[in-house]
Amino acid sequence: MSRDEGNNTAVSKVRWTDLVPQVLSGEERVVVPVPSADDDQPPFRHPRFNPRQLFIDHYQVVRRTLSSYRTPGFLLLAFKEGKELSGHTWLSAHPGQTRAAILGRHQKASLVLPSECRYAALRHLAALSGTDATGRTVLRLINLQTEIGFADPEGRQMEAMEVDGAAFFSVGGAALMILPTGPLFEWPHDAAQAYAQLPDTHHRQQSRPRTVEIGLCKQTEVPMGILRVEGSLGVRNLRVSAAALREGVVIGRDDQCVLGGTAADEGLSRVHLLLTYHSGRLMAIDTSSTNGTYWEDQRIHLMPVSEGISLDLGGVLELTWHVSN
Repeated sequence: MSRDEGNNTAVSKVRWTDLVPQVLSGEERVVVPVPSADDDQPPFRHPRFNPRQLFIDHYQVVRRTLSSYRTPGFLLLAFKEGKELSGHTWLSAHPGQTRAAILGRHQKASLVLPSECRYAALRHLAALSGTDATGRTVLRLINLQTEIGFADPEGRQMEAMEVDGAAFFSVGGAALMILPTGPLFEWPHDAAQAYAQLPDTHHRQQSRPRTVEIGLCKQTEVPMGILRVEGSLGVRNLRVSAAALREGVVIGRDDQCVLGGTAADEGLSRVHLLLTYHSGRLMAIDTSSTNGTYWEDQRIHLMPVSEGISLDLGGVLELTWHVSN
């Protein structure tokens, strides 16, 4: 799917138990050229993996972890090269609430990916739980402007997706699984039986956050609001469309982020903040930044944004949101 295509353009219903194991083939993987200081370093290849085998091989430790979470939500587990559990994080899922987690190699990330996964970025993905317009409990994954994104078990690169149940994907060489939690889920002792009982998952691919080249408000789009940015380089007023906010606006010093290449102050992380609509509200998510995001002198991880809200990014940048009339 093109990165310029609109939101929510590809929907499928996935039965993970129907996936047939495939023989790994370098020619069939998605090859992503990643710039490197080492000219001899080969391009990254999204690995293909068998989700059933991953689930069965690690089911006992997965089941023990699942037993700790009996309320509705999503458990995200990361496996080092598919061989051992390297970490997990859990997001609750209740109507009217949003929870967020950051996945990456940064030590402040909610789910720290293995250091051996050198193609994974320090802040690679954002995961948001909540409910969609129909009231379904969903989990959304958003690529934080990395070159490689993430991939499904067949090695196909993805930029963003939304699921309402179990899912399997990889990030920079680490295999990950998403499993729903709650009082309605009873996990049997037998691993094969448990995998066979995984519920059908509605899977929706989405567009990546807006890049600098695409812009925050195309000529054909109506601005939803103005993002006022004040920092060491002066004041800028950025028009932002509703479509851009649905896809996500990533703010930071990285060249692909909003303000990338123009924010001279090192106090701003390369990937510092995500603004996006989720569960019917505009949300600000600090992406495990080094110097933090503050609202009225309180450090925030996640908060709704409304008219006139001002956020301090790392003590060097102030963002203020104004709704267009």
